[in-house]
Amino acid sequence: MPTTLVTCDPRAIDWVLRSRFDNYVKGSVFRAKQRQLLGDGIFNVDGDAWRKQRKAAAHLFTVRGFRDHMLGVFDARLEGLCSKIDASLRDSSGPLELDMAAAMFDYTLSSFLEIGFGSRSGSADDARAFGAAFDEAQAIAGRRALLPPAILWVVEAVTGRRRRMKECVAIVDGYAGRLIAERRATRLTAADQGDRQDDVDQRVDDRDLLDRFMDIGALTGDAYTDRELRDIVVNFVIAGRDTTAQALSWTLYEIARRPTVAATIRAEMAAHHSHLATPPPSTHGDDDRGEEDRAEHFAALSHRLVYTRAVLLESLRLHPPVPLEVKQAVNDDVLPDGTRVHAGDRIVWPLWAMARLEGVWGSDAGEFCPERWIRDGKCIAPSPSVWPVFNAGPRACLGQQMAMLEAVACITTLLGRYDMELVDPNGVQYRIALTLPMERGLRMRVTSRPTKM
Repeated sequence: MPTTLVTCDPRAIDWVLRSRFDNYVKGSVFRAKQRQLLGDGIFNVDGDAWRKQRKAAAHLFTVRGFRDHMLGVFDARLEGLCSKIDASLRDSSGPLELDMAAAMFDYTLSSFLEIGFGSRSGSADDARAFGAAFDEAQAIAGRRALLPPAILWVVEAVTGRRRRMKECVAIVDGYAGRLIAERRATRLTAADQGDRQDDVDQRVDDRDLLDRFMDIGALTGDAYTDRELRDIVVNFVIAGRDTTAQALSWTLYEIARRPTVAATIRAEMAAHHSHLATPPPSTHGDDDRGEEDRAEHFAALSHRLVYTRAVLLESLRLHPPVPLEVKQAVNDDVLPDGTRVHAGDRIVWPLWAMARLEGVWGSDAGEFCPERWIRDGKCIAPSPSVWPVFNAGPRACLGQQMAMLEAVACITTLLGRYDMELVDPNGVQYRIALTLPMERGLRMRVTSRPTKM
């Protein structure tokens, strides 16, 4: 029977993720448990299927127009979130009580649905139904990871989770299927009307992930099926929406517990006020140089806000959005410390526990300390093998820089406009899922700041 090995040794993690990458895969057990939701998307495949999607995705993250489009979506959706909060505050006679975790999920869901499927990504009700079904399916999938295959299906049948998983995935599939069918019809109509491809590429709605993967398939002669497109975009949404929302939620939680942290972020914002207030205008594809300037401006600004970045990294350390990683050995192997690994064995590294190792992080490993990331006025991260929150090696997160940029923008915007305090500082707990959400959300009292930054 295969053995499960648990390690926190950075040498072993580097061995698995980089040195012997081809020998350690997701594996048949993981894929079988997650295939109902993740399908054959990039998070649930190995080998040539993974390489094909990774190559295409890596190309997209180097395209200026796609990066600038993502920034534009984040800007617009964040402003929309603040407008809703402002409207609710105007209607409130006192502090507004909000679930900020739910707000972060709504913000990232709307952002990544637009980036993935386009701005016409169904009605608001459809999007909410998709989000609710997606969350419940992930929670069930997360519990699957904890149960041995021998009893998994029996437990799910008895608890009713097997039926609910089927219902939730049907909602996800129906939503994605409708948008894919509509996009194929739109492209066919455009082709029939003789639209030049250059003109089609300039339209904002045609700059989303779905359209770009359709283009890649057309250019390579290896067109993606509807199911493949569904899997690609759903995996992209889970990569961006859930991990980013949870990172933002836990960061707001940690900031709210420490008024001095909020004050230091605001002081840093004030020191860079001129840069915060004057981003280059978005050109929406009319001028490549303008797009590059805008992307470079936000990237540079993100790096100027050293303390703010450190706060985000420290929150990611203590509350990693993916708290547990698993790989399965293809062939027999020996880890750097001499541990023998047999073909079929699984290797697990718990990121949540690794963040609390005093031998790695010091005697204050369990404490929230953003200063640990700052060296000589810069925000410095350790080796990915020590801190693999963005993975490492060939599977390293492609969107790491974009995620940090989005998070810095969101945190500074919210802290510049609002004061936020926890309703119940002791009432925030983890919930079991593929990622690390909050069990009962993040209830906060929100008030407008006298002078917005």
